[in-house]
Amino acid sequence: MKVLLVYPKYPDTFWSFRHALAFTGKKAAFPPLGLLTIAAMLPKEWTLRLLDENIGEISDEDILWADLVFISAMLAQSKATVEMLARCRLFRRDTVAGGAMFTSDPDRFSGLVDHLVLGEAERSLPYFLEDLKQGHAKPVYASEAKVYCDIMISPIPRWDLLQGTMRSYSSVSLQFGKGCPHDCEFCNVTGLNGRIMRLKTATRVIEELSVMYYAGWRGSVFFADDNFIGHKKKAKGVLSEIAVFQQTYGYPFQFYTQVDISLADDDELISMMARAGFFRVFIGIETPEIESLKGANKHLNAGVDMPASVKHLFQRGIQVQGGYVLGFDQDTVETPRKMIDLIQTTGVLTAMVGPLQALPGTRLYHRLSAEGRLLGNSTGDNTDGTVNFTPKGMTREELAVGYRNVVSTIYSPEMYYGRLLTFLDEYRPNPLLRHHFSWGSMRAFVFSVVRIGILSQARSWYWRSFIETARRNPAAFSAVVEHWIFRFHFDRVSRNLIKPES
Repeated sequence: MKVLLVYPKYPDTFWSFRHALAFTGKKAAFPPLGLLTIAAMLPKEWTLRLLDENIGEISDEDILWADLVFISAMLAQSKATVEMLARCRLFRRDTVAGGAMFTSDPDRFSGLVDHLVLGEAERSLPYFLEDLKQGHAKPVYASEAKVYCDIMISPIPRWDLLQGTMRSYSSVSLQFGKGCPHDCEFCNVTGLNGRIMRLKTATRVIEELSVMYYAGWRGSVFFADDNFIGHKKKAKGVLSEIAVFQQTYGYPFQFYTQVDISLADDDELISMMARAGFFRVFIGIETPEIESLKGANKHLNAGVDMPASVKHLFQRGIQVQGGYVLGFDQDTVETPRKMIDLIQTTGVLTAMVGPLQALPGTRLYHRLSAEGRLLGNSTGDNTDGTVNFTPKGMTREELAVGYRNVVSTIYSPEMYYGRLLTFLDEYRPNPLLRHHFSWGSMRAFVFSVVRIGILSQARSWYWRSFIETARRNPAAFSAVVEHWIFRFHFDRVSRNLIKPES
């Protein structure tokens, strides 16, 4: 069979980094790790092609070439996914769809997909492939709920399918483990992947890094874990092996991942991450409201001195990206102002702020549905300003106004510059990663000089930041350039979000 694996286009969101990618000449942030892994599970005799709409358009001829079209996507890609499914139906090509979006809300795609493969593909896909071989594939295949597979049976992704396009991405991904020991009410991770950490061995992680290395990749690698430090002892074990790999090959990779704030309390773990080449983490900081944290079952954050914890990570060479949420039941009209103060005090430059959304399958979704407060489906883009439920601590209008105020304030040039000064005073770059240079980074700097330093309204703050960098923290120069490029993207995206509703 000839099989087309399709990754639909992302909208212009906070995490698409579309406006920032233009500075480096890249086209997309990440290749589709899920589809690359699925490709490794398909019969060896099949002919496979992977096409990513974020890299280039998919033509009618591409669809007509295929006997079967596999599609996987995140909820934020739902619009492009529906459009692609319609095109496949027009050309009478059978579709197979799976992944988090389809698993969380399969009814939403009823009648649009020929075959749904739900849950973890390691368990459900073999049954589909066998029935397909026998000529009687069914509409739906689902792995047993709450029964999770051994992650070690998941194959190494087919990176060879990106031949010729790998350099179009700014980063690549791999996965050490699935699951998260915490059970935040609004998060769909535990519903999809469970609370028990399922982890690959250190040997397997090194094998995957080696495949990337010999495929020619150099640069950023995202560990796409729900919580990389969910099992600290085993995380330390794999970090030791990664550090040896990095030292052997001259630190070809720079890593980043998602963790919880408890990382700041474990200096040994921080040191091991730095030695392995980790330079950035994303942390769900969520809210300054202690009662909101408790109400959302985010007790881990409730007793933390967040500014001190973040600055401690800065001082150890780890940049922090923060996630923030407005609209918890315990929030009030004063919460947006408190959130601005928290973001400014911590010095977190990349602050992802969004109204709370009730995602399908979460405890929040079921609670709000039972209370009669659910208003519809989530868009899956937690920074697009939409709310799919009736808030409690403030009206929808007050929440919308508060959200727009937070976003417009924190990404104003003056406020961003203020956080940058805090970052410069605290951040100590990892010396193991300072030697990295590429023509892409030089191009990005030159473009930033033109587009931000000359043409944008933020130009005075841009140049002042470099004067302060030279005075306070010269080693952070490349980080400052990168963050100004990020701010350019966030500003562009935010402009659409802060427009009052008509």
